[in-house]
Amino acid sequence: MSETIALNIVKARQTNGLMEAQRLNGMSVAQAFDVQNAVMHQLKQSATTFKIALRKDGTAVGAPIFINRSIVDGETIAISDTGYTGIEFELAVVLKSDITASMAADGAEGILPAIERFIFGFEICATRFSDPQTADENAQLADNMSNSAFVAGNEDWAGGVDIDGADLMISANGETIFAAQAKHPFGGVLAPILAYALADDDKIGLLKAGNIVTTGSLCGLLKASLPATLEARVNGAYELRATLNR
Repeated sequence: MSETIALNIVKARQTNGLMEAQRLNGMSVAQAFDVQNAVMHQLKQSATTFKIALRKDGTAVGAPIFINRSIVDGETIAISDTGYTGIEFELAVVLKSDITASMAADGAEGILPAIERFIFGFEICATRFSDPQTADENAQLADNMSNSAFVAGNEDWAGGVDIDGADLMISANGETIFAAQAKHPFGGVLAPILAYALADDDKIGLLKAGNIVTTGSLCGLLKASLPATLEARVNGAYELRATLNR
């Protein structure tokens, strides 16, 4: 099942096409992770950047952002109009060692030593579904949680886990599209990481040393028409830039 579904997702990715979400609905979390791994294998891709989220029931899920879709501050990446939904601005962690369930059992103090630094990033979001509104949670999970690309910042965020209330300004092509205080969607940067680690079932290698793990949008999903030059500032000091071309 996972291989067949993966072939359809791969085709959509390679042709900038779309597929029906109904074909994926009803699978389990484990099956969705199997599809993620199968897609990565069929595309001969790897990942050192991952996104993570916390569902309403407290379950943590994650997805790879392929290495050929990961860039750094100031660089340019091609984004197709097909399936493109917008951008998010996030706070990510860079891991200097693996995070295990036993470390997470000690809470934040148990995993903070495994974090080398905190950085900001843009996540570029896109769906491979022609009918994304009908996709259930695990169909979206199988579709790598609707990610297209990631732009990693070079500057370390000195605030660590403290981000709520920071002044955030984001512009696209010179026009401000967000100017308000940052708010983490899951109650804290470490919350989804702790939940994921405690589940002790890392099927995709998300919590491995050297990875970037981006933890959720600080501003919701923002619309930015393509092509776009993106700029963000936090507290008027931390800057991040990227260009999205078609």
